Amino acid sequence: MDAYIGHPGQLAGFLRYRFTEGAMDGLEAVEVYNETGLRFTVLLGRGMDIGPASYKGLNLSYLAASGMTSAVYYQNGGKEWKHSFTGGLLYTCGLCNVGPDGVMEDGVAYGQHGRYTSLTAEQVCLERIPQDGPDGDILEVRGLMRQGGIFGENFTLRRRIRTYTRKNVIEVEDDVCNNAFERAPLMLMYHCNYGYPLLSEQAVLSVNAAQSLPRDEEAAKGEKTMFTMLPPQPGYAEQVFFHKGADQASLRSPAAAVRMSWDAEALPCFTQWNMFGQGEYVLGLEPGNCHPVGRAAYLASPDAEYLEPGQVKHTRLCFAVEDGGAYPAV
Repeated sequence: MDAYIGHPGQLAGFLRYRFTEGAMDGLEAVEVYNETGLRFTVLLGRGMDIGPASYKGLNLSYLAASGMTSAVYYQNGGKEWKHSFTGGLLYTCGLCNVGPDGVMEDGVAYGQHGRYTSLTAEQVCLERIPQDGPDGDILEVRGLMRQGGIFGENFTLRRRIRTYTRKNVIEVEDDVCNNAFERAPLMLMYHCNYGYPLLSEQAVLSVNAAQSLPRDEEAAKGEKTMFTMLPPQPGYAEQVFFHKGADQASLRSPAAAVRMSWDAEALPCFTQWNMFGQGEYVLGLEPGNCHPVGRAAYLASPDAEYLEPGQVKHTRLCFAVEDGGAYPAV
């Protein structure tokens, strides 16, 4: 109990709502906020991904030109993915494709970065869990997503997103289960998107990778400066780098800093997407069980991960947000 307030929602809590305008119409979401100044929006109608996020009024995430859109605008295959890509702090790619689209030999089309973003949460629960200690109560959003089709995959993903009333972290835990009666390949990548003003030429990126390689010739041009954040550039071509052995990355600006950490055993691949174009100004930091190479290349790789019938894969991702300045590099 707190003698200064009548309702705990005065300082921290949830706001659950449904958008009613434009391309967001019908999209259900939960805004989570706490006493530290951390606010973020869980998009229940987009796989419980995290859209806008801010700290003490400072925006942390990138929002694509299409803005937040309802899943009804998602189209599988071709290049239509770009018209419903929201960006946001967390955009989950998978579960059957990560990377470029393609049609497999069986005639099935796999759209860019997969179908996961089109899924709507069920069994949703918002819970404030009292606990003693300096972190305060737990604020938790839970739900279940299903990705399945006749003669195809049958996955469920249980997601738990947690923060605390007096601790500025966001913890994401997923359990992916193969509910089919045959082993199934799993592709999973957490596309985390940082934008202005957290991202600017004043920001400093640190990644504790053991190995870092450019994806292609374009990325090779920036290999020596891959951790240098540039101001918006006219005609900038994206540069993508593949890291191995990383389990932490931090982006530090004068006003705020975000440190990401994840379970490198479950998510051994880390992709960095430098996109410093005018109006398309975003840094993507993307842990996963694969790099975004597309389904065909993934299945041809000896590193492809398969889940046996009934097998569950557990992943963990954490965002720790702090004031900027002297925030330590990883």
